[in-house]
Amino acid sequence: QPFSMPDQILAAFVTDDDDGNLNNGTPHYDALCVGATNHGFDCPERFIIDIAHEHLDATEEGGVPFTVDAQVEGYVAPIDPTKVWMDYAVDGGAWVRVEMTNVAGDHWQAVIPGQSQPAAITYYLHAEDLEGNTQESPIAGASDPHHVEVGYLVEPFEAGDAGFTVGDTGDNATTGIWVRVDPNGTLAQPENDDTGAGTHCWVTGQGAVGGGAGDADVDGGKTTLKSAVYDLTGASIAVLKYWRWFSNDKGNNPGTDAWVVQVNNNGGAWTNIENTTASSNAWVQREVDLAALYGEGLGQVQVKFIATDNSPGSLIEAAVDDLVLLVRLASGAEEDAARNARFALHEVRPNPVHSTASIRYETATGSLVSLSVHDVSGRLVRRIHDGLAVGSGTHDAVWDGRDDGGRRVGSGVYFIRFKSAGLIATRPVVVTR
Repeated sequence: QPFSMPDQILAAFVTDDDDGNLNNGTPHYDALCVGATNHGFDCPERFIIDIAHEHLDATEEGGVPFTVDAQVEGYVAPIDPTKVWMDYAVDGGAWVRVEMTNVAGDHWQAVIPGQSQPAAITYYLHAEDLEGNTQESPIAGASDPHHVEVGYLVEPFEAGDAGFTVGDTGDNATTGIWVRVDPNGTLAQPENDDTGAGTHCWVTGQGAVGGGAGDADVDGGKTTLKSAVYDLTGASIAVLKYWRWFSNDKGNNPGTDAWVVQVNNNGGAWTNIENTTASSNAWVQREVDLAALYGEGLGQVQVKFIATDNSPGSLIEAAVDDLVLLVRLASGAEEDAARNARFALHEVRPNPVHSTASIRYETATGSLVSLSVHDVSGRLVRRIHDGLAVGSGTHDAVWDGRDDGGRRVGSGVYFIRFKSAGLIATRPVVVTR
């Protein structure tokens, strides 16, 4: 039974409803709405036309068409099949209109022709019903239109960590440490990653299914996620895009802790590209023009993502997915040769290790590589490479589980340390005997 005037207004619409769906209005919606607004109350929102569309995933494959799917439903009148279309533009160029095709029922499709990389595509969807009502998705001119990229590099984090590492100087969070998983959703953490066809992303901690929102959130300080180092030397176009989730308003002391993203060029100072306390609780894409930021000095670029919960404690969750680099180098030949070039240390395999560990790393240019093993106190245990000259590409090394004296190390946690061209990265490895 309604006890307030707004509840009584809503109850009138519910009573008048004939199909269990207030989205399409009620038989006497217009008359009831006039009465409600005359007394200063809002009417239940009525959808005239609904366009549902999940954003497309970026790709590294140039020339491959994008198929755009949408569910288009008319609540007041049937959709006019001649007035459903998509407008798209490539790299801010002229808008091109493509008529959408009705596949079956409410399912409509259109195709964006394949583009060479790098390409940034924006698009809008439009529908009209037989009574002349119209809807756009999103509203034309919106600051965040639908978009998809053909990237020089696309990292969906499905097959592995893509050279990302966890930890930085000053990190002191006790829980909510970055981890690459299929997330278990909570009040503050996403249930699904951003990639439409994928499942994994980087998130701050992973609680049990059905657990509390504060069970594995960031607590006690700072946790940092670092990307690989990308070689963008000579790039005339270099745009970084990534999807992120940040929640800081679902618990105590809302809005007090910041989400920070920083970028580093050629080992120089870290520069903030995001520093905000604004909570989104949704996947949001961000971008920065690296070529404009660093000019002709653009070279070896690394990014880090920082989530912090300082005293007084609050509920902090963050996530990162689908990093994209839109890059054009000096020539097509150079671009092909350097495609996806980067400096990275990958996960040690197997881990835990009983006898021999395989270590894979990447270098973007010919450089000197140092690779070593350290114990938990930081003491040097074994030198694997000490200034070894290597070319660009992927390389493999082996640690036989022994120290520099040839003795088998005992069971415990050790760290593989990789250094090259200003990048220092570490990976833990557990030895069992």
